[in-house]
Amino acid sequence: MEQRTTGLIAAVLAGVVSCFCAGILLLLTGLLAGLSLPFLKGGLLAGSAAQATMLPSPTPTQDVSSGVATMDEAQITPSPYAAMLDEAENIQQQVQLLRGLEPFSALECTFISFDELNQLMEQDSPVLGMAEEDAITFQALGLYDPQYTAPLEDEIPADVLLAVLDEQSSGCSVLLQEDQAGWQADYARSYVRALLRQHHYTNTDTDCTLFLPDYDSCLAQRALLEGDVFLLTRQWQRQFGEPEWPEPELIEYPQSDSFLSRMASFPFLYGYNYVQQAYLEKGWAGVDALYSQPLNTTRQILHSNSRTSTDPVGLEPLQDISGTLGPDWDLVKQGSMGEWLIHLFLNTELPEEETLEAAAGWDIDIYQVYQNTTSGELILIWAAQWKNIPAVYTARKAIRDFAEGFYGEVRRISPDEVLVESSPAARIERSNLQTLFITGPDPELVELVRERLKFPFRSQ
Repeated sequence: MEQRTTGLIAAVLAGVVSCFCAGILLLLTGLLAGLSLPFLKGGLLAGSAAQATMLPSPTPTQDVSSGVATMDEAQITPSPYAAMLDEAENIQQQVQLLRGLEPFSALECTFISFDELNQLMEQDSPVLGMAEEDAITFQALGLYDPQYTAPLEDEIPADVLLAVLDEQSSGCSVLLQEDQAGWQADYARSYVRALLRQHHYTNTDTDCTLFLPDYDSCLAQRALLEGDVFLLTRQWQRQFGEPEWPEPELIEYPQSDSFLSRMASFPFLYGYNYVQQAYLEKGWAGVDALYSQPLNTTRQILHSNSRTSTDPVGLEPLQDISGTLGPDWDLVKQGSMGEWLIHLFLNTELPEEETLEAAAGWDIDIYQVYQNTTSGELILIWAAQWKNIPAVYTARKAIRDFAEGFYGEVRRISPDEVLVESSPAARIERSNLQTLFITGPDPELVELVRERLKFPFRSQ
Protein backbone atom coordinates (compact mmCIF):
# COMPACT_ATOMS: atom_id res chain seq x y z
CA MET A 1 0.00 0.00 0.00
CA GLU A 2 1.31 3.41 -0.96
CA GLN A 3 2.05 5.38 2.17
CA ARG A 4 0.84 8.98 2.13
CA THR A 5 2.00 10.65 5.30
CA THR A 6 3.96 13.57 6.37
CA GLY A 7 6.54 14.05 9.08
CA LEU A 8 6.80 11.50 11.81
CA ILE A 9 9.44 10.78 14.40
CA ALA A 10 12.68 9.60 12.89
CA ALA A 11 12.76 5.89 12.67
CA VAL A 12 10.33 5.36 15.51
CA LEU A 13 7.43 3.05 15.81
CA ALA A 14 8.90 -0.38 16.26
CA GLY A 15 6.35 -1.66 18.17
CA VAL A 16 -0.47 7.78 18.31
CA VAL A 17 -3.16 8.27 22.42
CA SER A 18 -3.91 6.20 28.72
CA CYS A 19 -5.51 9.03 27.43
CA PHE A 20 -4.53 11.60 29.77
CA CYS A 21 -7.00 9.75 31.05
CA ALA A 22 -7.29 7.74 33.85
CA GLY A 23 -8.32 5.50 31.45
CA ILE A 24 -3.69 11.85 25.98
CA LEU A 25 -1.17 10.56 24.91
CA LEU A 26 1.85 4.75 24.72
CA LEU A 27 3.26 4.10 21.53
CA LEU A 28 6.26 2.79 19.56
CA THR A 29 7.97 0.00 21.38
CA GLY A 30 11.16 -0.03 19.61
CA LEU A 31 11.19 3.69 19.69
CA LEU A 32 14.16 5.90 19.89
CA ALA A 33 16.81 3.27 20.49
CA GLY A 34 20.12 4.62 19.32
CA LEU A 35 18.48 7.64 17.71
CA SER A 36 20.45 10.87 17.95
CA LEU A 37 18.03 13.75 17.92
CA PRO A 38 18.79 17.20 16.56
CA PHE A 39 18.91 20.34 18.65
CA LEU A 40 15.38 20.89 19.90
CA LYS A 41 13.45 24.12 19.63
CA GLY A 42 10.41 25.43 21.45
CA GLY A 43 7.10 25.65 19.67
CA LEU A 44 5.02 28.42 21.21
CA LEU A 45 2.16 30.02 19.33
CA ALA A 46 2.17 33.79 19.47
CA GLY A 47 -1.59 33.92 19.71
CA SER A 48 -4.09 35.25 22.21
CA ALA A 49 -6.61 33.40 24.34
CA ALA A 50 -9.70 34.67 26.06
CA GLN A 51 -9.00 36.18 29.45
CA ALA A 52 -10.18 34.24 32.45
CA THR A 53 -12.02 35.84 35.33
CA MET A 54 -10.09 35.81 38.59
CA LEU A 55 -11.79 34.36 41.66
CA PRO A 56 -10.95 35.14 45.30
CA SER A 57 -7.85 33.27 46.39
CA PRO A 58 -8.31 30.27 48.69
CA THR A 59 -6.56 29.92 52.02
CA PRO A 60 -2.76 29.82 51.64
CA THR A 61 -1.14 26.42 51.86
CA GLN A 62 2.03 25.24 53.54
CA ASP A 63 5.50 26.10 52.33
CA VAL A 64 7.17 23.66 49.97
CA SER A 65 10.93 23.61 49.64
CA SER A 66 12.41 23.75 46.16
CA GLY A 67 14.99 21.30 45.01
CA VAL A 68 16.97 20.21 42.04
CA ALA A 69 16.29 17.49 40.09
CA THR A 70 15.09 14.22 39.18
CA MET A 71 15.64 13.00 35.65
CA ASP A 72 19.39 12.56 35.63
CA GLU A 73 21.49 14.47 38.15
CA ALA A 74 24.68 13.43 36.44
CA GLN A 75 23.67 15.30 33.31
CA ILE A 76 21.80 18.30 34.73
CA THR A 77 24.00 20.66 36.73
CA PRO A 78 21.92 23.03 38.87
CA SER A 79 24.69 25.36 40.01
CA PRO A 80 24.18 28.02 37.29
CA TYR A 81 20.58 28.33 38.44
CA ALA A 82 21.05 28.35 42.20
CA ALA A 83 20.20 32.04 42.47
CA MET A 84 16.72 31.33 41.11
CA LEU A 85 15.75 28.81 43.77
CA ASP A 86 14.38 31.30 46.28
CA GLU A 87 12.13 32.83 43.66
CA ALA A 88 11.13 29.37 42.47
CA GLU A 89 10.00 28.47 46.00
CA ASN A 90 7.80 31.56 46.06
CA ILE A 91 6.26 30.52 42.74
CA GLN A 92 5.36 27.12 44.18
CA GLN A 93 3.59 28.72 47.11
CA GLN A 94 1.77 31.20 44.88
CA VAL A 95 0.53 28.44 42.60
CA GLN A 96 -0.74 26.43 45.55
CA LEU A 97 -2.48 29.53 46.87
CA LEU A 98 -4.31 30.17 43.60
CA ARG A 99 -5.38 26.59 42.98
CA GLY A 100 -6.01 25.53 46.60
CA LEU A 101 -3.97 22.35 46.17
CA GLU A 102 -1.01 21.08 48.16
CA PRO A 103 1.40 18.43 46.88
CA PHE A 104 1.05 14.98 48.36
CA SER A 105 4.84 14.71 48.40
CA ALA A 106 7.71 17.08 47.69
CA LEU A 107 7.96 18.23 44.08
CA GLU A 108 11.50 18.99 42.97
CA CYS A 109 11.83 21.05 39.83
CA THR A 110 14.90 20.99 37.61
CA PHE A 111 16.12 23.73 35.30
CA ILE A 112 17.17 22.21 32.00
CA SER A 113 18.62 23.74 28.84
CA PHE A 114 17.90 22.73 25.26
CA ASP A 115 21.29 21.01 25.11
CA GLU A 116 20.55 19.02 28.26
CA LEU A 117 17.13 18.04 26.92
CA ASN A 118 18.84 16.90 23.75
CA GLN A 119 21.22 14.75 25.80
CA LEU A 120 18.33 13.17 27.66
CA MET A 121 16.52 12.39 24.43
CA GLU A 122 19.62 10.71 23.04
CA GLN A 123 19.35 8.17 25.82
CA ASP A 124 16.99 5.23 25.68
CA SER A 125 13.67 7.04 26.08
CA PRO A 126 10.64 4.74 26.05
CA VAL A 127 8.45 7.76 26.78
CA LEU A 128 8.12 8.38 23.06
CA GLY A 129 7.79 4.76 22.13
CA MET A 130 4.77 3.57 20.20
CA ALA A 131 3.47 0.06 20.39
CA GLU A 132 4.00 -1.91 17.20
CA GLU A 133 0.27 -2.34 16.65
CA ASP A 134 -0.19 1.43 16.82
CA ALA A 135 2.53 1.97 14.23
CA ILE A 136 0.85 -0.56 11.94
CA THR A 137 -2.54 1.08 12.51
CA PHE A 138 -1.28 4.53 11.54
CA GLN A 139 0.45 3.01 8.54
CA ALA A 140 -2.85 1.42 7.44
CA LEU A 141 -4.55 4.80 7.78
CA GLY A 142 -1.93 6.37 5.53
CA LEU A 143 -0.70 8.57 8.37
CA TYR A 144 2.70 7.00 8.88
CA ASP A 145 5.43 5.91 6.51
CA PRO A 146 8.04 3.66 8.20
CA GLN A 147 10.59 4.77 5.59
CA TYR A 148 10.16 8.48 6.33
CA THR A 149 12.71 10.22 8.52
CA ALA A 150 12.49 13.77 9.80
CA PRO A 151 14.16 15.79 12.55
CA LEU A 152 12.20 15.49 15.77
CA GLU A 153 12.24 19.28 16.18
CA ASP A 154 10.06 19.43 13.06
CA GLU A 155 7.56 17.05 14.62
CA ILE A 156 6.94 17.91 18.27
CA PRO A 157 7.72 21.12 20.17
CA ALA A 158 10.41 20.81 22.83
CA ASP A 159 7.91 22.00 25.45
CA VAL A 160 5.70 19.00 24.67
CA LEU A 161 8.64 16.60 24.76
CA LEU A 162 9.65 17.92 28.16
CA ALA A 163 6.12 17.42 29.46
CA VAL A 164 6.28 13.82 28.22
CA LEU A 165 9.59 13.22 29.98
CA ASP A 166 8.25 14.67 33.21
CA GLU A 167 5.17 12.47 33.08
CA GLN A 168 7.28 9.36 32.70
CA SER A 169 9.71 10.31 35.47
CA SER A 170 7.10 11.95 37.73
CA GLY A 171 9.44 14.91 37.71
CA CYS A 172 9.18 18.64 37.16
CA SER A 173 11.56 20.12 34.59
CA VAL A 174 11.76 23.70 33.40
CA LEU A 175 13.05 24.36 29.89
CA LEU A 176 15.33 27.37 30.25
CA GLN A 177 15.90 29.75 27.36
CA GLU A 178 19.51 30.70 26.63
CA ASP A 179 18.98 34.22 27.95
CA GLN A 180 16.85 32.90 30.84
CA ALA A 181 14.05 35.27 29.80
CA GLY A 182 10.59 34.45 31.10
CA TRP A 183 11.77 31.45 33.10
CA GLN A 184 9.29 32.21 35.88
CA ALA A 185 6.25 31.49 33.69
CA ASP A 186 7.87 28.31 32.37
CA TYR A 187 8.62 27.25 35.93
CA ALA A 188 5.04 27.92 37.01
CA ARG A 189 3.66 25.89 34.12
CA SER A 190 5.91 22.89 34.83
CA TYR A 191 5.17 23.00 38.54
CA VAL A 192 1.42 23.30 37.92
CA ARG A 193 1.51 20.26 35.64
CA ALA A 194 3.38 18.19 38.23
CA LEU A 195 1.03 19.30 41.02
CA LEU A 196 -2.13 18.47 39.05
CA ARG A 197 -0.66 15.16 37.97
CA GLN A 198 -0.20 14.22 41.63
CA HIS A 199 -3.85 14.94 42.35
CA HIS A 200 -5.53 13.53 39.24
CA TYR A 201 -3.18 11.10 37.48
CA THR A 202 -1.34 8.82 39.87
CA ASN A 203 -1.84 5.46 38.16
CA THR A 204 1.15 4.75 35.93
CA ASP A 205 -0.83 2.04 34.14
CA THR A 206 -3.06 4.75 32.69
CA ASP A 207 -0.36 7.19 31.63
CA CYS A 208 -1.20 9.03 28.45
CA THR A 209 1.65 10.97 26.98
CA LEU A 210 1.26 10.88 23.21
CA PHE A 211 -0.76 7.94 21.91
CA LEU A 212 -2.43 4.96 23.55
CA PRO A 213 -4.81 2.19 22.56
CA ASP A 214 -7.88 4.39 23.12
CA TYR A 215 -6.58 7.37 21.17
CA ASP A 216 -9.71 9.51 21.30
CA SER A 217 -10.38 9.19 25.01
CA CYS A 218 -6.71 9.65 25.77
CA LEU A 219 -6.46 12.87 23.81
CA ALA A 220 -9.57 14.23 25.50
CA GLN A 221 -8.35 13.53 29.02
CA ARG A 222 -4.93 14.95 28.27
CA ALA A 223 -6.61 18.11 26.96
CA LEU A 224 -8.36 18.49 30.31
CA LEU A 225 -5.05 18.44 32.17
CA GLU A 226 -3.23 20.79 29.78
CA GLY A 227 -6.16 23.20 29.74
CA ASP A 228 -6.04 23.31 33.53
CA VAL A 229 -2.28 23.85 33.42
CA PHE A 230 -2.53 26.78 31.01
CA LEU A 231 -5.43 28.48 32.79
CA LEU A 232 -3.69 28.36 36.17
CA THR A 233 -0.34 29.48 34.70
CA ARG A 234 -1.98 32.45 33.01
CA GLN A 235 -3.80 33.45 36.19
CA TRP A 236 -0.61 33.13 38.23
CA GLN A 237 1.26 35.46 35.89
CA ARG A 238 -1.50 38.05 35.87
CA GLN A 239 -1.58 38.14 39.65
CA PHE A 240 2.08 37.68 40.55
CA GLY A 241 4.05 38.37 37.36
CA GLU A 242 5.98 41.44 36.29
CA PRO A 243 4.70 43.68 33.47
CA GLU A 244 7.75 43.00 31.30
CA TRP A 245 7.32 39.23 31.39
CA PRO A 246 5.93 37.78 28.16
CA GLU A 247 2.33 36.60 28.28
CA PRO A 248 1.96 32.79 28.54
CA GLU A 249 1.13 31.37 25.14
CA LEU A 250 -0.50 28.19 23.95
CA ILE A 251 1.92 25.59 22.63
CA GLU A 252 1.50 25.04 18.90
CA TYR A 253 2.87 22.28 16.75
CA PRO A 254 5.42 23.38 14.14
CA GLN A 255 4.02 24.63 10.86
CA SER A 256 4.17 21.33 9.04
CA ASP A 257 1.71 18.69 7.93
CA SER A 258 3.06 16.21 10.46
CA PHE A 259 0.38 13.87 11.73
CA LEU A 260 2.43 13.08 14.83
CA SER A 261 2.86 16.69 15.87
CA ARG A 262 -0.80 17.54 15.22
CA MET A 263 -2.06 14.60 17.24
CA ALA A 264 0.39 15.12 20.09
CA SER A 265 -0.36 18.85 20.26
CA PHE A 266 -4.16 18.53 20.36
CA PRO A 267 -4.41 18.77 24.18
CA PHE A 268 -2.24 21.88 24.27
CA LEU A 269 -4.27 23.63 21.59
CA TYR A 270 -7.84 22.75 22.56
CA GLY A 271 -7.86 22.02 26.29
CA TYR A 272 -7.80 25.65 27.43
CA ASN A 273 -11.20 26.72 26.07
CA TYR A 274 -12.78 23.54 27.44
CA VAL A 275 -11.43 24.15 30.95
CA GLN A 276 -12.00 27.89 30.88
CA GLN A 277 -15.72 27.45 30.24
CA ALA A 278 -16.08 25.30 33.36
CA TYR A 279 -14.02 27.82 35.35
CA LEU A 280 -16.14 30.78 34.30
CA GLU A 281 -19.26 28.90 35.34
CA LYS A 282 -18.19 27.54 38.74
CA GLY A 283 -14.59 28.52 39.42
CA TRP A 284 -11.97 25.94 40.35
CA ALA A 285 -14.67 23.70 41.79
CA GLY A 286 -16.10 23.47 38.29
CA VAL A 287 -12.70 22.56 36.87
CA ASP A 288 -12.12 19.92 39.56
CA ALA A 289 -15.54 18.43 38.73
CA LEU A 290 -14.41 17.82 35.13
CA TYR A 291 -11.96 15.19 36.34
CA SER A 292 -14.76 13.10 37.82
CA GLN A 293 -17.08 13.34 34.81
CA PRO A 294 -16.98 10.90 31.88
CA LEU A 295 -14.60 12.26 29.26
CA ASN A 296 -14.64 9.80 26.41
CA THR A 297 -14.12 11.68 23.17
CA THR A 298 -12.35 14.62 21.58
CA ARG A 299 -15.82 15.81 20.53
CA GLN A 300 -16.43 16.85 24.15
CA ILE A 301 -13.32 19.02 23.98
CA LEU A 302 -14.00 20.46 20.52
CA HIS A 303 -17.69 21.28 21.02
CA SER A 304 -18.81 23.01 24.19
CA ASN A 305 -22.35 21.67 23.92
CA SER A 306 -20.93 18.14 24.22
CA ARG A 307 -19.03 18.86 27.45
CA THR A 308 -21.28 16.67 29.58
CA SER A 309 -22.14 14.24 26.81
CA THR A 310 -22.35 10.54 27.64
CA ASP A 311 -21.57 8.99 24.29
CA PRO A 312 -22.30 5.36 23.39
CA VAL A 313 -19.45 2.99 24.03
CA GLY A 314 -19.22 2.36 20.31
CA LEU A 315 -20.24 -0.03 17.59
CA GLU A 316 -20.42 -3.67 18.49
CA PRO A 317 -16.94 -5.24 18.25
CA LEU A 318 -16.26 -6.89 14.91
CA GLN A 319 -15.44 -10.55 14.65
CA ASP A 320 -11.86 -11.56 13.93
CA ILE A 321 -11.96 -12.72 10.30
CA SER A 322 -8.22 -13.31 9.91
CA GLY A 323 -8.74 -17.07 9.65
CA THR A 324 -10.90 -16.62 6.54
CA LEU A 325 -8.52 -14.33 4.65
CA GLY A 326 -5.84 -16.88 3.81
CA PRO A 327 -2.51 -17.86 5.38
CA ASP A 328 -0.44 -15.47 7.51
CA TRP A 329 -3.14 -12.86 8.17
CA ASP A 330 -3.40 -11.60 11.77
CA LEU A 331 -5.71 -9.10 13.47
CA VAL A 332 -3.40 -6.33 14.67
CA LYS A 333 -5.81 -3.95 16.35
CA GLN A 334 -9.46 -3.03 16.85
CA GLY A 335 -10.52 0.34 18.24
CA SER A 336 -12.25 3.66 17.66
CA MET A 337 -10.79 6.67 15.82
CA GLY A 338 -12.96 9.47 17.15
CA GLU A 339 -13.52 12.94 15.73
CA TRP A 340 -9.97 14.34 15.83
CA LEU A 341 -8.25 11.32 14.31
CA ILE A 342 -10.93 11.09 11.59
CA HIS A 343 -10.19 14.72 10.76
CA LEU A 344 -6.44 14.02 10.55
CA PHE A 345 -7.06 10.92 8.43
CA LEU A 346 -9.22 12.73 5.86
CA ASN A 347 -7.06 15.86 6.00
CA THR A 348 -4.18 14.02 4.34
CA GLU A 349 -6.05 14.48 1.06
CA LEU A 350 -8.73 17.12 1.68
CA PRO A 351 -8.81 20.75 2.85
CA GLU A 352 -9.04 21.27 6.59
CA GLU A 353 -12.37 23.09 6.38
CA GLU A 354 -13.98 20.13 4.63
CA THR A 355 -12.55 17.49 6.95
CA LEU A 356 -13.43 19.40 10.13
CA GLU A 357 -17.02 19.68 8.94
CA ALA A 358 -17.21 16.00 8.05
CA ALA A 359 -15.60 14.82 11.29
CA ALA A 360 -17.92 17.02 13.35
CA GLY A 361 -20.83 14.80 12.29
CA TRP A 362 -19.19 11.74 13.87
CA ASP A 363 -21.20 9.74 16.39
CA ILE A 364 -19.41 6.43 16.96
CA ASP A 365 -17.02 4.27 14.94
CA ILE A 366 -14.92 1.13 14.95
CA TYR A 367 -11.92 -0.03 12.93
CA GLN A 368 -9.90 -3.19 12.44
CA VAL A 369 -6.40 -3.53 11.02
CA TYR A 370 -5.04 -6.82 9.68
CA GLN A 371 -1.48 -7.55 8.59
CA ASN A 372 0.02 -10.34 6.52
CA THR A 373 3.00 -11.44 8.59
CA THR A 374 4.85 -12.66 5.50
CA SER A 375 4.28 -9.87 2.98
CA GLY A 376 3.57 -7.01 5.39
CA GLU A 377 0.41 -6.13 3.44
CA LEU A 378 -2.36 -4.41 5.38
CA ILE A 379 -6.16 -4.43 5.43
CA LEU A 380 -8.19 -1.64 7.03
CA ILE A 381 -11.88 -1.95 7.92
CA TRP A 382 -13.44 1.27 9.20
CA ALA A 383 -17.13 1.69 9.95
CA ALA A 384 -18.61 4.91 11.32
CA GLN A 385 -22.05 5.99 12.42
CA TRP A 386 -22.95 9.65 11.95
CA LYS A 387 -25.34 11.92 13.87
CA ASN A 388 -28.04 12.37 11.24
CA ILE A 389 -28.75 12.20 7.51
CA PRO A 390 -27.03 15.51 6.61
CA ALA A 391 -23.98 14.40 8.60
CA VAL A 392 -23.73 11.01 6.89
CA TYR A 393 -24.10 12.62 3.45
CA THR A 394 -21.31 15.07 4.29
CA ALA A 395 -19.12 12.24 5.54
CA ARG A 396 -19.88 10.06 2.53
CA LYS A 397 -18.77 12.83 0.17
CA ALA A 398 -15.61 13.49 2.18
CA ILE A 399 -14.64 9.81 2.25
CA ARG A 400 -15.33 9.49 -1.47
CA ASP A 401 -13.25 12.61 -2.21
CA PHE A 402 -10.50 11.23 0.01
CA ALA A 403 -10.44 8.00 -1.98
CA GLU A 404 -10.22 9.88 -5.27
CA GLY A 405 -7.30 11.90 -3.96
CA PHE A 406 -5.51 8.98 -2.35
CA TYR A 407 -6.01 6.26 -4.97
CA GLY A 408 -6.60 8.30 -8.10
CA GLU A 409 -9.18 6.55 -10.25
CA VAL A 410 -12.39 5.33 -8.61
CA ARG A 411 -15.57 3.74 -10.01
CA ARG A 412 -18.89 4.97 -8.68
CA ILE A 413 -21.34 2.09 -8.77
CA SER A 414 -24.03 4.22 -7.09
CA PRO A 415 -24.15 7.31 -4.87
CA ASP A 416 -23.66 4.98 -1.91
CA GLU A 417 -21.06 2.60 -3.33
CA VAL A 418 -17.60 3.39 -4.70
CA LEU A 419 -14.84 0.98 -5.74
CA VAL A 420 -11.13 1.40 -6.26
CA GLU A 421 -10.14 -1.50 -8.51
CA SER A 422 -6.40 -0.88 -8.66
CA SER A 423 -3.72 -2.09 -6.30
CA PRO A 424 -4.11 -1.15 -3.50
CA ALA A 425 -7.89 -1.43 -3.70
CA ALA A 426 -10.76 0.02 -1.68
CA ARG A 427 -14.52 -0.10 -1.22
CA ILE A 428 -16.78 2.63 0.23
CA GLU A 429 -20.44 2.10 1.15
CA ARG A 430 -23.25 3.86 2.98
CA SER A 431 -26.23 2.28 4.72
CA ASN A 432 -28.63 4.45 6.70
CA LEU A 433 -26.45 6.52 9.08
CA GLN A 434 -23.34 4.35 8.66
CA THR A 435 -20.43 4.36 6.25
CA LEU A 436 -18.02 1.51 5.57
CA PHE A 437 -14.49 1.91 4.23
CA ILE A 438 -12.34 -1.12 3.35
CA THR A 439 -8.87 -1.00 1.87
CA GLY A 440 -6.51 -3.83 1.04
CA PRO A 441 -3.72 -4.91 -1.32
CA ASP A 442 -6.00 -5.98 -4.22
CA PRO A 443 -9.68 -5.90 -5.29
CA GLU A 444 -10.23 -9.62 -4.75
CA LEU A 445 -9.16 -9.47 -1.11
CA VAL A 446 -11.24 -6.36 -0.48
CA GLU A 447 -14.33 -8.15 -1.85
CA LEU A 448 -13.52 -11.20 0.30
CA VAL A 449 -13.42 -8.97 3.37
CA ARG A 450 -16.74 -7.39 2.41
CA GLU A 451 -18.37 -10.81 2.14
CA ARG A 452 -17.33 -11.57 5.73
CA LEU A 453 -19.01 -8.45 7.17
CA LYS A 454 -22.64 -7.89 8.16
CA PHE A 455 -23.07 -4.23 7.34
CA PRO A 456 -24.55 -2.03 8.79
CA PHE A 457 -23.26 -2.85 12.25
CA ARG A 458 -25.11 -2.73 15.55
CA SER A 459 -24.23 -0.19 18.23
CA GLN A 460 -23.78 -1.23 21.84
